[in-house]
Amino acid sequence: MPREGNPMHANENYQNRNQKIISCTRTIPKTLLASAMSGGLLLLVQPLIATAQASPQPSSWNLPAGPLDQALNRLAEQSKLTISYSPGLVKGKTTRGLSGAHTPIEALRLLLTGTGLTFDALNATTFVLRPAPRPTPTNTKEQTSQAESASRQTPVNLAQVAVTGTRIRGAQPSSPLVMITQDDMRLAGDNDLGDVIRSLPQNFSGGQNPGVLPGTGGDIANQNITGGSSLNLRGLGPDATLTLLNGARLPYDGFSQATDVAVIPIAAIDRMDVLLDGASAIYGSDAVGGVANIVLKRDYNGAELTARTGGATDGGYGQTQVSLVAGNTWSSGGLLLAAETTSDGAVRASQRDYLGYIPNSDQLTIYPKMSQNGVLFSGHQEFGSNAEFTLDAFLTKRSMTETSLYAASGLQNSDTDGTIYGISPSLRITLPHDWSVRINAFDGEDNTVSQATGFSLTTDTQAFVTSTRYSNQTQSADVDFEGALFGLPGGDARMSVGGGWRKSEYNQFDLIEQTPSIEGSQSVRYAYDEVYFPLITESQEIPFVDSLSFNAAARYDDYNSFGGTTTPKLGMLWSLTPSVDVRASWGKSFKAPTLTQLYQAQSATLFTASAVGASGAPSNATVLLRSGGNPNLGPERADVATAGVVIRPSFLPDATIDLGAFDIDYRQRVVNPFSSFVQLAQALNDPAYTTFVTPNPTPNQQAGILQPAIFTNDTGAAYNPRDVIAVIDDRYLNAQSQHVRGLDFDADYSLQELDASWNFNIKGSFITKGDRQLIGVPATEDTVGVVSFPPKFKGQLAARWSRSDFSVSSIVNYLRGIRNTLLTPSPMGSSMTTVDLVFDYAASPNVLDGFGFNLSLTNVFNRRPPFLAPIEPYYVNYDSTNYSALGRVVSFSITKHF
Repeated sequence: MPREGNPMHANENYQNRNQKIISCTRTIPKTLLASAMSGGLLLLVQPLIATAQASPQPSSWNLPAGPLDQALNRLAEQSKLTISYSPGLVKGKTTRGLSGAHTPIEALRLLLTGTGLTFDALNATTFVLRPAPRPTPTNTKEQTSQAESASRQTPVNLAQVAVTGTRIRGAQPSSPLVMITQDDMRLAGDNDLGDVIRSLPQNFSGGQNPGVLPGTGGDIANQNITGGSSLNLRGLGPDATLTLLNGARLPYDGFSQATDVAVIPIAAIDRMDVLLDGASAIYGSDAVGGVANIVLKRDYNGAELTARTGGATDGGYGQTQVSLVAGNTWSSGGLLLAAETTSDGAVRASQRDYLGYIPNSDQLTIYPKMSQNGVLFSGHQEFGSNAEFTLDAFLTKRSMTETSLYAASGLQNSDTDGTIYGISPSLRITLPHDWSVRINAFDGEDNTVSQATGFSLTTDTQAFVTSTRYSNQTQSADVDFEGALFGLPGGDARMSVGGGWRKSEYNQFDLIEQTPSIEGSQSVRYAYDEVYFPLITESQEIPFVDSLSFNAAARYDDYNSFGGTTTPKLGMLWSLTPSVDVRASWGKSFKAPTLTQLYQAQSATLFTASAVGASGAPSNATVLLRSGGNPNLGPERADVATAGVVIRPSFLPDATIDLGAFDIDYRQRVVNPFSSFVQLAQALNDPAYTTFVTPNPTPNQQAGILQPAIFTNDTGAAYNPRDVIAVIDDRYLNAQSQHVRGLDFDADYSLQELDASWNFNIKGSFITKGDRQLIGVPATEDTVGVVSFPPKFKGQLAARWSRSDFSVSSIVNYLRGIRNTLLTPSPMGSSMTTVDLVFDYAASPNVLDGFGFNLSLTNVFNRRPPFLAPIEPYYVNYDSTNYSALGRVVSFSITKHF
């Protein structure tokens, strides 16, 4: 049996504190009953110890950055050490995480780097954490002198990083944060970040994603132009979620201002942080639905080569993937190199028996053929004791081929080739008095060329050819100062203050006509300030306030297109007891209009008045429809509030229950007022649309519209300005409000039984309200639980059994049904439940000569997507924004650790 050490010795320096001990091999958790205090309050305190046998051999580690106590628990579960500490000692502290090959003792030392803690060895297997020593002054004057001297001579730990959602080192955000480690990804059978984000309950798989097909409604962003995968938190649109790489913005993708997360090789990723809250006060535009930060591995030693193959059992989706990650560290720095090549085969409609009704189904692809090659470099180097330089850079190339039907006998073949790169240097320098300054820059571009050829299957002749280049560029530079302000009972008040500049450019170019259809740029200068106040700590012994902290942030952005906007944010973290935490936040967020919305080419279309709902008009009456970009657009604005409680029951060790609520009031959204011809047909007959109609336009007004526009005449008669009775404005306008409200939950429980580790997790997101409304129009439109929008509920139940390096995971995924609002009446569709199984043997340098294996079975019971009656015979009969038609997918991978 492993030794537990000497608990009396462990308590010698903490006589007035209850010590919590977590054991990897316990079968019955020990619970101590504290003596009754005044008022008869009964407290349960759970001892915390981590036990196992020591091993001096290096092991492969992948412990994520974040709360220190969680990292220590994982180290204890996976190592052969005994680690003992007081809960109050580590509470609120964070660690930068750990990856690579280290001995367990080295791993513990690296986890504690920058936390202000060290450890004592009771014996070869047992360690007790304690505060790192500080000089003891003899008087106040000497204390001040020594503190100033220390601040001048002792460098700030450059490796200590801020958690996503705050720029302040060591602080925890008051917003809900989901951390998904690479281990989580591997044990869920995810092969790229696209798989990861599509399984997240708070994310909608519509927007820019492979498998999203023509015929979907909802939003213009529901498409698959580039083959990329974009986050779409809360279903607010891919342009309303901000995506970062180690804190730097990635370039946009396609025309909808989405961000492609799948370009980062998964082998290089340590974890992905997903902040489920608006954060424009911290990060600026786009952070409305939330923020995702892709965090790369750091201090990785060794190399891993992985080869994977797989496919769908119903046919198609043949997969091959080879990835290599290698890294090395030295006393003052480290580097990481990753390379990945992936190929996914196409899935044709004829390979799914429920799509046999589609004409020419053997031609139609419901999932494209794609190949991708990417490389990534990440390195950091300290210069002396006061400066560190880091550099992240990546280059990814992708090609995609797909075939769609634009009519029952009209076939379109599309070939797409894209290249995306990014380079992000950063320099951090320590300053006196526990301050530091960080200078960051980024340059990146996403360049995609898509060529489409249309054929008539009836005449076997070419109908059209298009060739378009989509080019997005992003450059930025900023500087951030962070440090301590003054002491408070809970620790130092800290502040982050800084500012910078960013420029985005977009060019959509017709390669056949050699003319741009969209061309423009947008730049912004900004300044921000964030403060953190740890007001109360457990040592003050205040009833029902174990700790209390507040944070606040404000940011000013000045755009060259629409001017300035100010966004504040307030947050609170309150621990009622060591077992119950409460969080709350409120803030304003915004999103700048996309460059497509600002600069899309102007067009004017002439219709007969009767076609757009005019009644009693002369037979020769016509209407001019104006569409295109609008350079006078303002920002979209939102009020975002979240609240939540985290419970760690003392009677159920290693259990966590996280319950949260969110409310997003999103206003001045940029839309085309008439998103369908059904709405356009009511434009002149429904008084609700009078805001967008100019009656009896003069010839001069019409000339001003036609002069810069591409003119199309759909009347069959010559254009006569005297016959035009109205102009309908369908240009992009700040003309819509949207409201989303709901609940999130995440319950996790781990235990050690039968000489194995068990983990159970259930999580989900329930949207209680989701609607949008055009300004001046009384009718509202559902944006939840209907076709091409998120379902009302999306959840996941997971169970995992692990012993040594072997684990078995079972995951149940649930998507609630949706209403088909494309039909009247609107039928309710069925829900979809799928089961995944993953068998994994982790690659370890000391076991099986460094080999690891992974067998993944997705959708084990081969569930088909719920039926959705198509509005055209050549459209699929399911909602491709919510449900996958891949069916059962089996993949197998082998990993060699060097």
